Amino acid sequence: MAGSEQAGIGAADPDLFRGCSYFLTPDTQTNADALALLRRLVEGIGAEPIIIDRDEHDRVMAATSHLPHMLAAALCATLAEFEGDLPRFSGPGLRDSTRVALGPEDLWRDILLSNADNVTARLGELRRTLDEFEGALEAGDGDGLAALLEGARRLRERLVG
Repeated sequence: MAGSEQAGIGAADPDLFRGCSYFLTPDTQTNADALALLRRLVEGIGAEPIIIDRDEHDRVMAATSHLPHMLAAALCATLAEFEGDLPRFSGPGLRDSTRVALGPEDLWRDILLSNADNVTARLGELRRTLDEFEGALEAGDGDGLAALLEGARRLRERLVG
């Protein structure tokens, strides 16, 4: 899991993969020696090779990569009415939340379409979570809202260590 919203030769980074996860998705046809060589290559560029089933990879990527990109894009689309004032009205939270929306749309279109079933499932989960937040707000349920926010904070803390 490496990369940025940057594109082109100017964005090249020799340490791009250092410390990142690198998924290998062998199947029953995969040559064991070739897989071992590829694993050493991945380690050689500083990444951590993770052997994972192809379907599990697609499911995980829908949740950890594709959904965040769609969220950033949807958030930007939702804020369109403030476009001219966004630089004055926003802080680092919005910039951090929307950074990945800078990715090339033709690349992301293809990524999302190639994993549409998994992404659609994650969008359903997101809708249910947003409905929980909305319900707590509509009901004036401070305790319920706090519990949702606390759960999110705890997960975020685990994400960054």
